[in-house]
Amino acid sequence: MIGAPSPSINGIFLRARKVEKNSFDSLWIADHLLSFTGPCPEAWSILAALATTTNKLLLGTAVSDLHRRNPALLA
Repeated sequence: MIGAPSPSINGIFLRARKVEKNSFDSLWIADHLLSFTGPCPEAWSILAALATTTNKLLLGTAVSDLHRRNPALLA
């Protein structure tokens, strides 16, 4: 799991490659709206980008705030 605050975007992609190379099944990203100690990129966009660069990993959000997200977007 990549929590909040998360590493840089490049750091997230490097970790995803390492995770896949080491035969992990999945990678989860925290869907937080802010972090007081570092960056917290928008999880759904990051997951979409990761899906274009990974082959086997299952991708998901560790937490999603259903009260602040449009239901159509989540669906």
